[in-house]
Amino acid sequence: MTRGIGVLIGHGLRAVSVLSIRAGGTVAAFLLQVLMARTMGAAETGLAAAAMSAALVAGLAATAGYQAGSTRFIVQNETLGRRDLALGFIRRGWTVVAVTGPLAAAAGLALAWTDGDLGGTVFGVWGYAALTVPFMALLLLDSGYAHGCSRFTLSFLPSAFLRQTLLLAVVAGGVAAGFAWSAAGVVAVFFAVVAVSALGQWLVLRRHVARRLAGVVPAYDTRHWIGTGAELSILLLFSGLYGDLVVVLAALVLPPAEVAYLNAAVRFAGVLGFIVYAVNATLEPRLSAMVAHGDHKGMQALLRLGVHLRVWPVLAAAALTVPFGGALLGLFGADFRAGHGALMVLSLSQGLMAATGPVFMLLSITRRQRTAFALLAGLLAATVVLVPVAAALSGVTAVAWVFFAVTAVWCVVLRRRLLAALGGDPSVLAAWRPDDVRLGETAAHPALAGGTGHDR
Repeated sequence: MTRGIGVLIGHGLRAVSVLSIRAGGTVAAFLLQVLMARTMGAAETGLAAAAMSAALVAGLAATAGYQAGSTRFIVQNETLGRRDLALGFIRRGWTVVAVTGPLAAAAGLALAWTDGDLGGTVFGVWGYAALTVPFMALLLLDSGYAHGCSRFTLSFLPSAFLRQTLLLAVVAGGVAAGFAWSAAGVVAVFFAVVAVSALGQWLVLRRHVARRLAGVVPAYDTRHWIGTGAELSILLLFSGLYGDLVVVLAALVLPPAEVAYLNAAVRFAGVLGFIVYAVNATLEPRLSAMVAHGDHKGMQALLRLGVHLRVWPVLAAAALTVPFGGALLGLFGADFRAGHGALMVLSLSQGLMAATGPVFMLLSITRRQRTAFALLAGLLAATVVLVPVAAALSGVTAVAWVFFAVTAVWCVVLRRRLLAALGGDPSVLAAWRPDDVRLGETAAHPALAGGTGHDR
């Protein structure tokens, strides 16, 4: 294990800077939620939180899979000498977002208009959220493009740090100046910050792409890109934005104050999820290299190391939410203690994900995302139905149990599929397996057998 840690340290300087950016953005987003709750109250906070989460989820959908597939297709095509396809992929994604983003905004404005509160608070909140979607889609897309072009600061800084930090700074500055914020005011600032961040990132990236691929005539493989991107997008939704989706669906039924309680529990549990993300992000480059070289034994050893780095801190933190969760939620306000039950369940979900291992990452780097698509699409449909029903019948704790149940299903099923297909176990159970278990010996997949790596 000591040798493995040394390998990670030697390989992880770039990961440290990325994780520092992500950690800073996570802290800023958390502080913003506390500040809103303390200054606006639960109802206004719940309305603003649901609207911002909706803009984020809709922005991902508006990328039509290009954001999720960007790292694979830019790197893959440049590695194979197909720079024309890399340029075509980038340009086609920009074209798609230029169409889908405004269409999603128009649909959002139409839904806000049906509320019948034109000029009122609700229309203002959801109207600004709808206008944010095209810029959020561009921000997410270009973050993926920059990552694929190995411009990691440009990839993470605007979307994972500046957006959160600028919004916090404006809201905190307003509070210090005695301004009385409302949900509509906060979401209006959110719209402006996302727009500025997205356009600034696009201008910088556009110049970089023009230099990087100068003189290249673009070629296109749109059907393949969208198909594979959709499969990768659903992995991204469940691994990173599922909590936001649950908050949005619950907001369809729950009063805004209860949405705020649920959102606070989701954000606290998300801090535990950041531990999982940090370990997985550190492991991913090394695991990808091992897939490329067919180093099955090394992969299993590295996955075992990840178990020790990831599982025990998350489980310990999750256990602490039982006696101290109510006090932690009290940071938002005394009434937020009503979300204690939801926080315990959501923290348990994070513990389960940590114990299961990086199944989504392994599906992606071994190009087996298609094997999970039907399952995750079914779970997505179940979420859309069950979350509003649970919210209407029993409130925020019932919603948290839906979150846990869906998480438990994909954890169990996808771990079994990886075990059967790749011959190795990414879960905590692997920590006690014999050293001669070799990940991937039974696999015939191109990614583990030296093939070209296309998702055909």
